Amino acid sequence: MSVIFITYLFFLLGSSPITGFLVNIGIESICLAIRIQFMHTIIQLNVSKYITQTLLRCLGVFLLSAAILLVVFLQVENFSLLGRILSVTSSSVTFSIIIIYRMGLNKEERHFVLSKLKLLKNKIG
Repeated sequence: MSVIFITYLFFLLGSSPITGFLVNIGIESICLAIRIQFMHTIIQLNVSKYITQTLLRCLGVFLLSAAILLVVFLQVENFSLLGRILSVTSSSVTFSIIIIYRMGLNKEERHFVLSKLKLLKNKIG
């Protein structure tokens, strides 16, 4: 709820609409840091391991997905609106799944996903 009030204050001071997103990202980042510190205190969470194995991996997936999406978006500039929406959406979903599988999951998680997909395949067909 504090995001709304802080954003409103920025808007009163004449900030641009993008400020709402930036304030939200800033507050969420502060809250995440507090939660990580809290978990470190409660269960002795290894903060550096969490950052490298979780946060940096998620950031890498996000950046690569966003870059590929931007390239696709710029390549379909001459398409109709519907064609552009379908192209960007389908390629975004496809590339995101591939990037998450290859970059976002470790070996055990990939094995788990494959085993569940095989189980689903056996139930269907």
